[in-house]
Order: sequence, then structure tokens, then C-alpha cells
Amino acid sequence: MDGSLLASGGTDSMGRIWDLRTGRTVMILDGHIRPVYALDWGVDGHRVLSGSGDGWVKCWDIRKVACVGGVGAHKSVVSDLRWYKGDGMARSGENGEEPKKGGTFFASAGFDKRVNVFSADDWGVVCSLSGHTGNVHSVDVSKDAKWIVSGGYDRTVKIWGRNDGEGL
Repeated sequence: MDGSLLASGGTDSMGRIWDLRTGRTVMILDGHIRPVYALDWGVDGHRVLSGSGDGWVKCWDIRKVACVGGVGAHKSVVSDLRWYKGDGMARSGENGEEPKKGGTFFASAGFDKRVNVFSADDWGVVCSLSGHTGNVHSVDVSKDAKWIVSGGYDRTVKIWGRNDGEGL
């Protein structure tokens, strides 16, 4: 991505992709039923994630001008998102499935007091992190994908590593 596009979310339940050179909308992200609070560009530069008050995270491909996937990520507001590349280390599998390695993942913060981690390759849940006593408003992932940091309305910052709970 050359920095010429900007993603914005709105209270009209839509996101927009803007061309900063022309000031025009190049794509409307129409698919949520509540305000769009969170957006993050994919590591590939042509996809963007949107998180909404409807609890859903959706993936939009600007080359296809379409929604290419989505998941009900939280019971209420998705307040922040962070997309990241895996590092090849195994992560816990669900229900006896093989552990996930590498690939593309995203972490989402929600008003259900959780940080959830998903595989962006198959939309499967990798793990759900609980520990905040209030809504979680922010999330970020370290460059080496070994740590997730979350901030909550409970006035705490949590640092989650591979040995916390379900094996990031």
C-alpha cells in the first residue's frame, strides 16, 4: 500500500475507503447494522477489517470491492482490531483440531470484557482472553506476534503471552 488510501468508520453503520489524492470515496463498506468503531488495514495492503457495534468483524477486499468474510467476534461492540502475521509458532486448536501455525490472524477488543483472537485464513477462533473487569477498548500486537496488549475501561492494561491461558 502506498499510503494513498484511508479507511474511516461512521455512525451510519458503514465504513468508507477514501483516495487521499482525489478526496473521493473509492469503496463503501456496507454490511454492518451498527456504527463502525474499528478499522485496520491488512498486512497485504489490499484488505481492511471493520469492527462494529453489532459485534461483527468483517473483511473487505478493495481489489474485489466486496466483503470477503466475517465473524461474530463479540457479544456487543467491537472497539478495536489489530491484524498481524503469524510467526510459525503453534497455537491452540479448537475441539481437538490441529494447532494453527503461521498464517494471518487478528485480535479484537470488545465490550464483552474480552480480547478474541481469530485466524483470518479460516475465521476460526484461536483463543479468547478474559481478565478485564470492564469493557476492553484497545488492543495491539507486538511486531514479533508474541504479545498482545489490551487496555480496558477497568483502568488496567493486560499483557498476554503464549503462556497465558490458551497458548497464544
